[in-house]
Amino acid sequence: MNAPGITYRVISTAEGDQEATSFGGVAELQEGMRPSWIPYFMVDDPDSTSRTAQGSGGSVLLPAADIPDVGRIAWLADPFGAVFAVMKPLPRGRPTEGRADRAQRRRARSR
Repeated sequence: MNAPGITYRVISTAEGDQEATSFGGVAELQEGMRPSWIPYFMVDDPDSTSRTAQGSGGSVLLPAADIPDVGRIAWLADPFGAVFAVMKPLPRGRPTEGRADRAQRRRARSR
């Protein structure tokens, strides 16, 4: 998966449709970063959640941005510096998402 400025490799529990079985991913370390885990929380509105976090003493590390075929994501830090991300994923089956739908159609045709 390509995100702005990084390549993000999806970790999946099975071969084939990684989207349906993915549970995380890895990316190359960016300059100045240390290895770490970044938990993602699903929210209805990453922009609003970012404003709320900032208003509560947290900080916005990566402003909300649309990631093609994924959804809208923001990286935040709580007032103590713990980093986390919020995400509104694209609904499954949306035409811009497509990978799972294409894989399912290929499997159906091969039967």
